[in-house]
Amino acid sequence: MGRTKENRYSGTIIGHTVRFLPKKVDHRGSGITITKAEKIAAFVTIQVDDKVIFTVPSKNSEVILEDQELSPEALAAVYDILQEQHPFNASRKFREFITRGNGRTLKRYELVE
Repeated sequence: MGRTKENRYSGTIIGHTVRFLPKKVDHRGSGITITKAEKIAAFVTIQVDDKVIFTVPSKNSEVILEDQELSPEALAAVYDILQEQHPFNASRKFREFITRGNGRTLKRYELVE
């Protein structure tokens, strides 16, 4: 696509979010198909320098639903795991990847766990 730049940040956790992400199939042409399974995704909200706020996914806390039903108990369990692993006011480091190319900018965040 283009060149990728990496930025490293450190900040304080100020929030937690748990979301259901449905199955997604993406056809990219030339026989390339990307399939993402249903999952309960976990995100932490991190404030850097008491100014800028980032929402960063926590890959270790997410749960992939393989032929399972989504239930409020499952969402609550993932939220509890997320709070246990990343408590409020804890300091965390994360990386931001910025890819520019073809007139588009793609930002991706990765928690250092």
